[in-house]
Parts: sequence; C-alpha cells; structure tokens
Amino acid sequence: MIEIVDPRGPWQSQAVGLAPRQPARELRRIGLLCNEASVAHGTMHFSRYLRILRRVLPERLGDVEFTTETKPILTRPAEQVQLERFLGWHAVINGLGK
Repeated sequence: MIEIVDPRGPWQSQAVGLAPRQPARELRRIGLLCNEASVAHGTMHFSRYLRILRRVLPERLGDVEFTTETKPILTRPAEQVQLERFLGWHAVINGLGK
C-alpha cells in the first residue's frame, strides 16, 4: 500500500462563510478588474466588455460609479496596490474579456 503524506501535516477543513454582500439595490460603486491587457485582440475584448457592463449595470441598478484596473500578468494575482484601490467599493467584477 502506498500512502501520500503531506509534510505540513494532516489537512483540516475550515468552515468559511461567504463574504458579506450588499443587496443589489444598494450597489453604487463597482470595480472592474481585467485579467490581462492583451485580451484586447480577442473577439470579446475587454474595452467592449466594459462598455457593455457600463451600459447594462446602470439599467439594472440605477446610478453606478465604475473604476477599472488591469492586471499586468494574466497568471499572477492582481498587485496589492490594485486590490487596495478597490477597498470601500461595493463589488468587484473580475473578467477575462474573451
């Protein structure tokens, strides 16, 4: 019999709840995080995706303010300074506009 051993010790599941969410009717400040600038060459490039979101979300939510950040590298997490710019915003949509 082969046993796979994790050198960090036994894995323990932790109960984690969902992040607190505001009701949709209260969303007024929405951040948009693009995964990579180079997706601009795809069929659904991010600038088009943003135009759609900026048109549709106010129709559904009312007056909405947007801010946009683009990750420098697709496979890496967003930079800490980028994430800090979203502090205080009601929601962040992360998307790959393809």
